[in-house]
Amino acid sequence: MNQKLRLNMMKNNGFTLVELMVALVISSIVTALVYSFFIVQNHAYSVEDNVLEMEQNSRTAINMMRREIRMAGYNAQGDALINN
Repeated sequence: MNQKLRLNMMKNNGFTLVELMVALVISSIVTALVYSFFIVQNHAYSVEDNVLEMEQNSRTAINMMRREIRMAGYNAQGDALINN
């Protein structure tokens, strides 16, 4: 009976300090990797957002220039501005 009690107690001792330290190191490494991945993705999102904003501003400027070029020489009273 005494031997069964000893075996049962040995099974329920819990974690050792070494096991806890290994688990802490592993979880710290995983956390650091996840955080660095988040930082990289956040930077990539910011860069992409800036690029999209610049492209949209370029499209707007080109459309305004196109409209102004098409309207160049337009006379609202209907007189043609043709040099003969």
